[in-house]
Amino acid sequence: MHSCLRHGSKRLAAWCPARSTCRGARSFSSRPRTRPTSSPSFKGVIAAEEGAIAQYNKIIKVTEGVDYVTQDMVIGILGGEEDHRREFIGFLKEYEKR
Repeated sequence: MHSCLRHGSKRLAAWCPARSTCRGARSFSSRPRTRPTSSPSFKGVIAAEEGAIAQYNKIIKVTEGVDYVTQDMVIGILGGEEDHRREFIGFLKEYEKR
C-alpha cells in the first residue's frame, strides 16, 4: 500500500507527494478526463450487467426454499442490475442516434 493511502482522505491531497501516483487523490467532485461515451463501452457495460443478472438469477433459484434471507437480498440486488442494464441500453440508443 502506498504510504499516502494510509492517511485520512481529508489529509490525502495535502500530504501525498506525487498525486498522480496515489489512487483516490482526485477529488470526488471532479470528473475523469475521459468518459465511456462510445458504443463499445456501452455494449461492454450492458454485457457485464447481463452476466451479473444471469448469476443473480442462478443464486435465486439455488436459494429457493433453502435460504430466504439470501434470496431476498439477491432479488434486491438483481433489481438494481436490471435498472443499470436498462439505463445503459438507453444510453446506447441515444449514442447511436447521433
